[in-house]
Amino acid sequence: MRRTLGIQLMAFLFSVSCAEHVSPDGDRATSRLAIAVSALELETVSDACYNLIARNGAGDVVWDQTGICADQFGDGVAALSYVGSCDASQPQHTVTLELVGLYLGDDGTDPIDTDAYVNPCPVGDGCTQPATCVDNADVPVTFTLTVMRRASQGFFDIAVNFSDLFCSAKFDCKRDVDGVETPLLLAFDPSTGERVDTAVLGLACTGGPDSDTHVYLQNPVLDCGSPVVIDLGGAEAGNLFTSSEPAPSPLVQVMTFRGVELLESGGASADKIYFNVAFGVDFERATGPCTLSTTATVSSGPLEDFTTPAYSAYPVIEYQIPFVGPDADDFACVRWPLDGPDNGPDAGVATVYLDANDPRTFDVVVFQEPDGVLGFDTRCVGGDCASPAGLTFAGFDWYLGAPGQNCSQACADQGLACVDLVAANYVEASCSPADSICANFFPDLPCAADGDGPRVSYDYTYTGTEFEFHDPIQCRYRNWNYPAMTCSYSAGATVAHFCACE
Repeated sequence: MRRTLGIQLMAFLFSVSCAEHVSPDGDRATSRLAIAVSALELETVSDACYNLIARNGAGDVVWDQTGICADQFGDGVAALSYVGSCDASQPQHTVTLELVGLYLGDDGTDPIDTDAYVNPCPVGDGCTQPATCVDNADVPVTFTLTVMRRASQGFFDIAVNFSDLFCSAKFDCKRDVDGVETPLLLAFDPSTGERVDTAVLGLACTGGPDSDTHVYLQNPVLDCGSPVVIDLGGAEAGNLFTSSEPAPSPLVQVMTFRGVELLESGGASADKIYFNVAFGVDFERATGPCTLSTTATVSSGPLEDFTTPAYSAYPVIEYQIPFVGPDADDFACVRWPLDGPDNGPDAGVATVYLDANDPRTFDVVVFQEPDGVLGFDTRCVGGDCASPAGLTFAGFDWYLGAPGQNCSQACADQGLACVDLVAANYVEASCSPADSICANFFPDLPCAADGDGPRVSYDYTYTGTEFEFHDPIQCRYRNWNYPAMTCSYSAGATVAHFCACE
C-alpha cells in the first residue's frame, strides 16, 4: 500500500516585546506566516516525526519544537499541523524543518531504517526557507519534497499590555485571500483523515523578563443549545479526540499547542508562553447556531488555587465567539483580534478588568520549569475538586461548585456538562428540603430567597490579598427564573453555586 507523507505547518505571529509597552489601544498589528511542506511518497508509512525551528531576523531562535509527530498532531499517518508563534519585531525570518524519522507498524513505533530512504531534511542539516513578516498579510512558505501544496492557514492579532503583563490574543475562523474570506483547513477529522474547516484560538503572554510567566485558560464551553465543556486537561498537547472517542458535534477534533519562546529581552529570557487551540468542524453535523466561550489570563508566578487575586483591576481576556451561523453551514466568525473594532457586548475577544468581588478560576496552566522544560498542570487532578458528592433532586444531578466558580466550570470538574437552569425554567417554591437543593446539602442552614440561586454563602476572612473560607452560613433558594443565571454566571468570591450537571 502506498501512503502519502506530508506536513502542513502554520505559525501565526504574536509580537509582545518585553523591552517595550504596547499601547492598550492595540495599535500594533502583527503578521501572518503559513508554512507548508508538500507530499513525499513512501511505502506503508504509519507515522512521521519532525523538528521545527523558527528564527527571527537577528538570528535568535523564537521557538524550537522537537519530536512533532503525525500521530499526535495530525492525521495519524504522516500529515500534521502545528500552531506556534514568532517575532514580528524582526520581520526577516527563517523556518527550518528537520525530518527526524519515519515509522512502521499499527502503532507507528517501528522506525524505518534511515538507509531505506534519503532524508531530504536531516537533523542538523534541515530544510530552511526565508519568510518576511508583513503586517496583516499571509506569507506562504513552501518546502517542496515531491509535489508542492500550498497551506491554507493564516492569522493575525493585536497586542495589549496589562501594566507589567503582556498578552496577545485572537480568534480566527477565516483568512482573507484577495478580498475573499477563505476557510482555514488545519485540523483533521480522525474518522476520515481529511482536513476540515478550523477555527483557531491564539494566546501568547509574558509577565516580563525572568518573571516566571504562568498562562491560564478555562476549559472552553461550546453551546449549540446545550452547553458542553471541552476539557483541555490532557497531559500531552496535540489531538484531544479520536474516532473511537469523538468530539462533541459539530466538532470533529480539537488540538492544543503550547510552548516557550526562546527570545531574550535586555539580555534576559523574555519568558513568553504560548497556548493555542484549534477547533475542527464538520458542518454536516451542525444543527443550529453555536457559541464558543472561554477566559484566559497571565501572572508572574502561580495563582493560588488557579484563581485571580482579590484586588481590583486584575486583567483577563474573554473570548465570546459566535461560532456556527444560524444556517449551521458555516462559521459565524471571521477574525477577532484582541480588543478589535468589531467587538460587541457579547461577541469578540476583549480585555476585561476584574474587581475583588468577581474572581475567575481557571482549569489549566502552562509555565516554564526552572530547568527550562515546559510545565503543564490542571486545577483538578482526576476531576477531584473537593466538591461534595452529587445529589439527585427534581430530575437533575447536582454538584456544589467552589466559591467564585460558574456552573460550566463546576460541572466540567465532574467531567459533565452544565444544564442551563434558565432554559429549564427551574424555580424553587420554598427553602424546604422538598423544594430546594441547598436544603438537601445543608439542612441546618438558615435560608433566604434569592433569584440568582440556588447557592450558598460562606463565612470568610479577607487578608488583604485573598479570601480564607470558613463554614457555609446561609442557603439561598431560587424563587424566580432569574434570566442572567446561566451556566457562565458567577455570583462572586464568597458564594458557591449548586449546579445541575449532565
